[in-house]
Amino acid sequence: VLILDADALNMIASRKDLAEKVRRAKAQVIITPHIGEARRLLHTDARIAGQDARVHAVCELADQYHCIAVLKGAGTLVCEGSSANNPLFNIYQNTTGNPGMATGGSGDSLTGLTAAFAAQGYAPVDAARAGVYIHGLAGDLAARELGEMGMTAADLVQYLPYALKQFLS
Repeated sequence: VLILDADALNMIASRKDLAEKVRRAKAQVIITPHIGEARRLLHTDARIAGQDARVHAVCELADQYHCIAVLKGAGTLVCEGSSANNPLFNIYQNTTGNPGMATGGSGDSLTGLTAAFAAQGYAPVDAARAGVYIHGLAGDLAARELGEMGMTAADLVQYLPYALKQFLS
């Protein structure tokens, strides 16, 4: 499994050769863009606002890059792209998380958590779904104790063990 976030996504968006390597990767690829990165990857200036536009964008990402796409933001979406065997998209919307998580470094903890699940043998789409859910749950637990205003990525990471415990029990 190859998980791409942040500057890796910006490089793919700006270099066709790297984008093609992602499309042809032998490993299953998971990309985790926020809205701005998604717009760059899709080479569009159009706003991606509203649920229909977000669903369309995450499906376009999964289709264009032959990957599992995680579109971060309110109601984070996970899309497993189509293939010759499955011409449909599987889309999952996360129900955890809050605006306090929109802070620098939060995406890094999501990427790390997703990678940890993949390393433990979860199927890539399940690693992405579990990572997104538990990441959001940790954010909710942190917000409950600390409030959303001023929450940091370090605060969120501090609540990951509690989120995992709650998830697994």
